[in-house]
Amino acid sequence: MKIKYSLKTVESFLKEYVKDYKILGSGELAINSPFVSDTTYDCHINVEKGAFHDWESDEHGNIEDLVAVILEIDDHEEARRILFKYGFADIQIQDTRPREPQILDTKEIPLPPNTLAFSKKEKRGGIRNLQLAQAFLMEKLVNYKLATKYNLRWTESSYIGSVKDPAKKYNLSRRIIIPTYEDGKLVYFQARDYTGKSELRYKNPPKELQLKSIIVPFYDLILPNEILFISEGPWEAIQYSGTYMLGPVISDRQIFKIKKKNPKAIYFVPDNDETGRRKLIKNLGHIKSFLSCPIYIVKWWKDNYANFKDPIDAKIKFDDLVNADFIEFDQYTELKIRMGNI
Repeated sequence: MKIKYSLKTVESFLKEYVKDYKILGSGELAINSPFVSDTTYDCHINVEKGAFHDWESDEHGNIEDLVAVILEIDDHEEARRILFKYGFADIQIQDTRPREPQILDTKEIPLPPNTLAFSKKEKRGGIRNLQLAQAFLMEKLVNYKLATKYNLRWTESSYIGSVKDPAKKYNLSRRIIIPTYEDGKLVYFQARDYTGKSELRYKNPPKELQLKSIIVPFYDLILPNEILFISEGPWEAIQYSGTYMLGPVISDRQIFKIKKKNPKAIYFVPDNDETGRRKLIKNLGHIKSFLSCPIYIVKWWKDNYANFKDPIDAKIKFDDLVNADFIEFDQYTELKIRMGNI
């Protein structure tokens, strides 16, 4: 359920609590940022969409979020009640229940040329580069068994030529290839530099090869009807037999594909990055509108782990990760029950 407020309602609130605001040519309302010291009207409110974006601080959210900040309160129900005073009759109910997207047919993309397996029988490739790649995997807690399970590959010299411009080469040399399969077909890969010398640590497939499809990394390896761990990077996903995000949050279409696996519970394992964690926490309420299973955040960065950037950097294996002290209570499911499933 989403409540849409009228322009009159929001203006009436701003006149009483903010006083100084503008109506822009786009129809948006503009106020000075309530997040930072600002006199340039950089906080814009789109009443039609029921959202705001503060360009000064990059904070954004719905109108109730902004009202709570302006009034310096944490209770969104109180913010809603205050807005109701200025125009209850103007409030409309919008149906924002997520609709399942069309899933495109899964095609297959090729692996980069000259990729080599982490196999004891593999004789090709320079020993020095193989040792570098193996040392990198050891640093990421990936043993031979996991490398085989996820079909990790490595390259020494690998270039993909462009169909449109044969003279143009896409360099994927000296990288570990992290593939994703769906229905047994290769649909995506990431190429991670293992030398520590490349400015681009990760590379995606060239745009010519990228599919207009919904990519959930390691999709074929996600077990149905089981607990699912979702991390920010691939190495945690490999260590905890889960999947990982291809951005700061998971998209609606990715959530629908995950839903098909019917997870019993989802545990998000973020990096030790406050900005990324804030974006994830804001996104959790939205994710709950798609999924009925409990959702938890694994707060692994406590105490002795406070200075590590991610769980693999901290050498946290699976048994350590599921430590009860790390798990945050699933307040979103509880809230949903108390509010009558709205």
